[in-house]
Amino acid sequence: MTTRTTLRLVLGAVLGVALPLALTACAVKLNGTSYGPGTAAASPGGGTTAPPAAGSAANPTPPTEAGDAGEPDDPFADGTPLYGPPPTRCFQHKDPPRPLYSTTPVDPWLAVASDKPALATGLWRHGKRGARCTAQHDHCVRECAWFISYDKSGADQPVPTWMMQQDEADTFRDGMRTTRLEHLPRPAYRTVPATRRHLTPGAIVIALTYPARIPKDDLGVDAWLVGRLDRVDWKAGKLYMVGSPDPFWLSATRVAVLSYRPGGKVEIVGKLRRDELAARPGELFEPLADVVTVSDPWAQVGKDKQPLAADDRRAFETAQVDCVASNDHCLRPWVWLADVGGGKLRPARFDGKAFLGLDAIDRTYPLPDLRVAYRTAPATRERLEVGATVFVHDLGGRPSEQAAHTTRWRAVKVTEIGGDGMFRGTDASGGGKWKVEHARVPVVMWFPGEKAEAYQ
Repeated sequence: MTTRTTLRLVLGAVLGVALPLALTACAVKLNGTSYGPGTAAASPGGGTTAPPAAGSAANPTPPTEAGDAGEPDDPFADGTPLYGPPPTRCFQHKDPPRPLYSTTPVDPWLAVASDKPALATGLWRHGKRGARCTAQHDHCVRECAWFISYDKSGADQPVPTWMMQQDEADTFRDGMRTTRLEHLPRPAYRTVPATRRHLTPGAIVIALTYPARIPKDDLGVDAWLVGRLDRVDWKAGKLYMVGSPDPFWLSATRVAVLSYRPGGKVEIVGKLRRDELAARPGELFEPLADVVTVSDPWAQVGKDKQPLAADDRRAFETAQVDCVASNDHCLRPWVWLADVGGGKLRPARFDGKAFLGLDAIDRTYPLPDLRVAYRTAPATRERLEVGATVFVHDLGGRPSEQAAHTTRWRAVKVTEIGGDGMFRGTDASGGGKWKVEHARVPVVMWFPGEKAEAYQ
């Protein structure tokens, strides 16, 4: 009995089905750490202090939806528009109502007076939810806001940051917290929306955690991170910061152009001149859709019908995204699914000599129980048939590119196809129900010592 025949019988036994023996041709998580306004912040005396309890006077519980109980009175009930021309000075508490957000990016020097951060004593007043917080509207950042970070690690990697305004000398506050700047380990940064002019090597950038394309609302509670620019993928509309494998959308990025430390003066960050710091409307990045190319299953098979070696060394992204058919299940184009028995498959790369399992892009392990390696394609309703074998992932509630490459997949025999985008099937552990968009179908199969050929 051949290796191929034996494998067919074993896989059939695992799935509870007799497989044909004939083969015919056919075609604000970051690096595993949660960040955000709800995490512990550095205290002035060192260590960390938890933020005030939700619902307390220092940290009032925000409404979850417009119109919910606790929603403040509409600050624009008097007819004040949400958007307007760029302001000419920081908002003060005695000023009459004015639009919260500018129709063009604000001049960063507006928040500077006598070489110090300008005072902005106006209440940290929130606008209507649903504001369009694109770069054109300066990401709905207050006109005199600075970005403050509590992180004391000194690590060269992105860290959380929050926008605040100075309402007395060296004291910054937002709607929830007050901070004395001398207690902070990093300078305060004044920022502008990212442009090609500003995105120079090593620039200090502040961006929303992926996959946010723009701030989701105008409440200032989005998860912003500050770090140093590593590289830019202009075609994809994304950038990367030093110390993190995760991307950030250019449309959700700001660049530090001014900095300030207590006792000093406001200084320019970078090499642009004073009159070059402001972002211009015609050079801003608009939100883009993901550009995903589903890999050709045969692209990793050479002319000799053997697997091609992959030398990809880019770290896997850890940002939480749903790994579905539309983004090729977050898999790199060189990935094979290696059957290691028991209806289990491991994402694997071929190094030119053997298939290796993945713990990380630079941490692999041998697969001594490899029976067959498959090249696959995303399943569709049209591709599914009752009795067919498909592969589904077990990524659980925290899917990511890292998880897609390091978590096992399972072989499932389709028993029923529903009209709700779901299907039922059986696997080695019994039966279950899965989403079609979470499944892949085998297209190419390669047995050790043989040539790759089409699966059917």
